Amino acid sequence: MRPIIGIAANLLVDKCERVKNPVKHAVEQDYIRAVEQAGGIPVVIPVQADRQAVLDIARHLDGILLIGGSDINPVLYRHRGPHAAGQVYPLVDQFYLDLIQAADALKLPVFGICKGLQALNVAFGGTLHQDLPAHVQDRPMMQPSHRVTLKEGSLVGNAVDASVLEVNSFHHQAVKDLAPGFEAVAFGEDGVIEALERQDQDPVMVGVQWHPEILAKQRDEASRRLFEAFVRRCGNRRQDASDLSEM
Repeated sequence: MRPIIGIAANLLVDKCERVKNPVKHAVEQDYIRAVEQAGGIPVVIPVQADRQAVLDIARHLDGILLIGGSDINPVLYRHRGPHAAGQVYPLVDQFYLDLIQAADALKLPVFGICKGLQALNVAFGGTLHQDLPAHVQDRPMMQPSHRVTLKEGSLVGNAVDASVLEVNSFHHQAVKDLAPGFEAVAFGEDGVIEALERQDQDPVMVGVQWHPEILAKQRDEASRRLFEAFVRRCGNRRQDASDLSEM
């Protein structure tokens, strides 16, 4: 059986809704297609406040994908002073953190994209830069806008088989203080951390600041390989769990 990948939903307020509840649990189609094309079975996890329910759901998964979304509440990383963020959804933020904790407890691989990377960093004690407006590109989303350099021997570098990538950029916050146990493995030309990973502990957790799910739709080989590497890790975890159950 193919690995089952849980994709964390966001909350979306449908301003066109006039009859039903306008609050939707949403995942962009690009994430779902990227997981499918990489060989995984995508399952959308609705936003919820019940931590035990999150853990129970995670027990049925082989890995978790944390997608992009609104800014993370600065209270969660002890930021003091004015908040330069846009909209924050505390319920979604806590849901992401609960999923990360569940993944850590169950040894599930995690792949964080944009906000997902930031959530990984915050979940383990890191902090964020408040506002980097230059990192919101003004060209179409499917077009790369800047270059990142990858650390040799990193999971990200090995997955894409490259030392430099051209990527897109749609964030105004980024990793500031790196969380203990994580390593920065990609940097923008301005020094901003563009990818982090935890590969020396179980489970493996990887985050990228750009949006490979959009580039993968444009048949970008490096982006496709990132999802394949993640789904492969999830498949290995499923096999390991199966082997243990048969012992």
